[in-house]
This record gives sequence, structure tokens and C-alpha cells, in this order.
Amino acid sequence: MAYSKKIRRPLSQEVAVVSEADVFTGNPLDSPESLKRFQQIEDWWYQARQAQAMNRYEQALDQDFHDGLQWNDDDRKVVEDRGQVACVFNLIKGLSVNRPFRDRTGF
Repeated sequence: MAYSKKIRRPLSQEVAVVSEADVFTGNPLDSPESLKRFQQIEDWWYQARQAQAMNRYEQALDQDFHDGLQWNDDDRKVVEDRGQVACVFNLIKGLSVNRPFRDRTGF
């Protein structure tokens, strides 16, 4: 006596029947699956750029300040209208906050 039990698969494991007309024959990178994956990666990239936008802005301001661009346009104009030069003397530019431990003295 042969006994066979029919097992049903969950919906996520259903086997899709694909006809020959539905098979993609072009470049694998142009397949619908690849384009969908590319769109997801591109969305993640845009989300990351948006999340980091304020931090990037602050970093740009910090870099400008470090490079000597410390005067805003209005203040620079007021000083130059008086006949003065808007000078910047970076006294701490050479210091590094993240020096290695062996370079520190006085510990």
C-alpha cells in the first residue's frame, strides 16, 4: 500500500510558471529585477545624502573658517568701507586635536 501525502507550499515558495514570452533575453543588468534593485540602492543613496545634509553644511563652514574665511559679507563690507582690510590671523591652525599619544608632552 503506497501512501502519499500532498504538501502545500507557503505563498512565498510558490513556483511561478513562466512562459517563453515572459523570459528576459537582454543584458542581465537591464532585467526588471536588476532595475528594481538599482532603484532601491539609488533611493538609499538619496536618503543618506538628505540625512547627512546638515552635517555636510556644518563641515563646509568649519573648513572655510579653518581656511581663513571667517568674515561674513556684511562685516567685510563695513570694514572695507572704513578703509581697513579684513585680516585673519589663524593662531591655532597648526595645532592638531587628534595627535597621537606619543607626541604629547607633560603627562
